This record gives sequence, C-alpha cells and structure tokens, in this order.
Amino acid sequence: MLRILLLLGISYGQSQKRLPDAIIFGVRKGGTRALLEFVEINTKVAAAGPEIHFFDRDVNYNNGNFTWYREQMPVASDDQLVIEKTPRYFVVRKAIARMKELVEERKRDCDENLSSSAWTCKPLKLILIVREPVSRLISGFTQIQDKRLKLNKEPGPELEQEVFINGDPNQERFKF
Repeated sequence: MLRILLLLGISYGQSQKRLPDAIIFGVRKGGTRALLEFVEINTKVAAAGPEIHFFDRDVNYNNGNFTWYREQMPVASDDQLVIEKTPRYFVVRKAIARMKELVEERKRDCDENLSSSAWTCKPLKLILIVREPVSRLISGFTQIQDKRLKLNKEPGPELEQEVFINGDPNQERFKF
C-alpha cells in the first residue's frame, strides 16, 4: 500500500480513514453499484468496499457510533473524495435522520482540524438514485428468481401471475 501511495505522489502521512464526503443511496436495482463503479474510475475518489449499512442497521449504528463507521472507510489522501454506497438508506426512515448527525460529526472534525482534507469542511453530498419503475420491477423480479434457482429452490410464480389476475392488475397484491 505504501509503495502505491508513493508512486501516486501521496505521502503516507497524509492518508487516513475519514468519514465519507458523499453517500450514494436509492432504490433497489436502481443502478447505485453501476454509479459507484464509474465514479471509482477517478483516482481522486476513494470508495468504501461492500455496503456498510451503518445508518439503517441498529447493530452497526450502535457499534461505537462514528468511530466504527470511520473504520469502515478506505484510507484516502487529503485530495480524495471518500464515498460510500448503501441503497437501503432510501427505505429506512431513521437513516436520513442519522445522516444529519453525520453532518454534525463532519463539522466537528473540520472545526477541530481532525482531518487535513478540504473535503471534510465541505457539505456532505447525498446522491439519490431512482429508476423507471417498470424496468426496475422486471430487473428485481428477475434477480429474485435467479437467486432462488441458484439456491436450488423452486422458482416463484411468473411475473404475470404476481402482477395480473385474469389480465387485470392485481390490486389486492399492490395496495399501499
């Protein structure tokens, strides 16, 4: 790791784990992974690995609060934007309120000079990904069916059976 940082012209002393500067979240099967993969091509972006589920899972959120969360982030240089992606933050109500606390924690880091990155003192960027609902439904349904087959489970009903009854929309199934 040190050799890579030196080749990039980054001194090891300037690199550290810090709270994210941006969070990608959104609907399931909406393209959050694709966006992260494209953004990560830029060497000025350091992305956390797997989905962290900090704001949406109590076990993670209560696991040392922001100290634990910071440890899940990648080592980043001062000029890199740190980003994490967890789509589920979009559907868990308390996640957004908890993200507001992240804004306050980042402000403390800035005020106390705990990070020499200019990104720390900039506003947190929230990137919400949505997708056209019909193609999202088909994509999600296909993924679930594929998982069932890989787990040697019986395939579920056909999409048409779930969505339509005698050619009409299955309104009982999709009441809100």
